[in-house]
Amino acid sequence: MTPVFAARAVQTALAALGRSHRQVLEVGCGRGDTLRLVADLLPGTELTGIDPSHAAIAAARELLGHDSRISLYRHAAEDLLDAAVADRVSEADLVLVHLTVGLWPDVVGGLHACVGRLSPGGLCYVLDLLRPNTEHAAAAYLAPALTGDEIRYVRDQMAAWYSTDEVEWLAESVCGNHVEVRHRIGFSSFAEVAAGVTDVSSLAICEPTTAVRHTETDNVFQLFFERS
Repeated sequence: MTPVFAARAVQTALAALGRSHRQVLEVGCGRGDTLRLVADLLPGTELTGIDPSHAAIAAARELLGHDSRISLYRHAAEDLLDAAVADRVSEADLVLVHLTVGLWPDVVGGLHACVGRLSPGGLCYVLDLLRPNTEHAAAAYLAPALTGDEIRYVRDQMAAWYSTDEVEWLAESVCGNHVEVRHRIGFSSFAEVAAGVTDVSSLAICEPTTAVRHTETDNVFQLFFERS
């Protein structure tokens, strides 16, 4: 995620939360770049990052270890369901999940666990990529690939992304486990996300019969899980 794109995503999440934030959790924090951005934006907030990769957490500790507000642990999203992990990872006012769900072995279970760590009034914000639905749309992702192995790698990555229908199913599946949680869905383009903060109030609270607007140029989805 580029710095501008990451900044817009974090600003969107904070605007959607719309209240004070003492604890922020990033699930799939990688090397810690987004956590560093959040730390700079929110100087009075306690931050936690989890990632299942030893190497990623080691790199994040190298980058962020000087900041006593930040705690880093090697855990996958679904580990948050474990009581021992939950004792270590505090309930969060804001949970961030950026460009990682396609790598999770159990996305519904993982997001169920993330939503379960929300404090009352908290928000889980998910930003990820939509699977291209035409070869023309896929061409933009394939263009930098120079070899057969690189092309196969990119196609494997795209295959793990979600379609618009799958995103709607995913959100309904997660909320089915949490009667106290409602959700909103936004589909947009990279350019729209990078150009400005998404106005979450313009997105309808989803019900099973809600039709979510999307266009052929959309390549990003945003999920907002709001706990009452």
